[in-house]
Amino acid sequence: MAVILERLGGKTRKQDGLRNLSLEFIRFRKFLENMKEVIRSIEDAKDKLREEYIFDTHYILSLIDSVLEESAMLAFNASILAPLAGQEIYMRLDAHKKFAREEFLKRGTIAVENFSVPDSCRDADPETRFLQAALNWLSGPLPGGQPSVTDFIRYVTDEVFRNCRKESLLDEWSAPSGHVQRTGSCFIKRIGVSGAIDAEQDESVSLGDIQCRPFGMMLTGLANGADPGRTEVLTAVNGWMLFDEEGLSLRIYRDHLKVHLEALLYGNVASDFIFLYSQNPFDLSRVVPEGSWVDKTGQGTLAWIYDVPTDILEKQLSRLGSVLLR
Repeated sequence: MAVILERLGGKTRKQDGLRNLSLEFIRFRKFLENMKEVIRSIEDAKDKLREEYIFDTHYILSLIDSVLEESAMLAFNASILAPLAGQEIYMRLDAHKKFAREEFLKRGTIAVENFSVPDSCRDADPETRFLQAALNWLSGPLPGGQPSVTDFIRYVTDEVFRNCRKESLLDEWSAPSGHVQRTGSCFIKRIGVSGAIDAEQDESVSLGDIQCRPFGMMLTGLANGADPGRTEVLTAVNGWMLFDEEGLSLRIYRDHLKVHLEALLYGNVASDFIFLYSQNPFDLSRVVPEGSWVDKTGQGTLAWIYDVPTDILEKQLSRLGSVLLR
């Protein structure tokens, strides 16, 4: 009886672990969605100034409100993923909210002398100067060296990857190399140092057996012209992957390379993306295309490829596969 109860307890503990892992996976995707929306707002503000769009004060205040709202959700999701950093995350968020209220939202305008506004904007109309100051708040520099919203993104990204429980849950509950474990609507697979995905005894893989479009594109790039039906892969890579048909969460360990890749390929420009985070010293600017959002954090580099057609994302995944999986 004791043996039976022990086995039942172990099974329940594993089910609970997989359920927690599934929730962590969903939460992490929400975290990325929030980050992407903040970055999209920053890029939109830059485009407005660069292309000399016509805009009014309402656009600027709406932009600031939107960034504050997404930043609050970013902080919320980050604090759940990295609970040990939760207090510091909210302290930094409150500082950004206070600055925005005092410098922008209460006045509805700015005191130009308080900001490092380029000379080209000093004689411009009030709205242009206001937007440039808001952009300083978004991406720096700010008076007195205060951190910008982009600094906040760098900080929370590092903390999530340093403290996130998802990695430890994956290490505990991912299936052995060559096996798949279901968790919710997703699957987990461990990538073994000496094994291949869905490895048979000859350590080969059929791309047709990979029910994950993003990873299939990466394997296509790795094949690099070889027979796509039978390609030896991943013999020098260690890590894990969570995946469903359109989504991939891939963690790669090899020598000094530690990279996390997230990709969605729904066929919708607004939702499809590739996100990468690498720990120092690996620099992602070497592997992502020109024009991608690439930013150095305290602990590594993060990169985004988004708002582009699905076929371009597929090509980039193929290219990343040829670099990261080789």
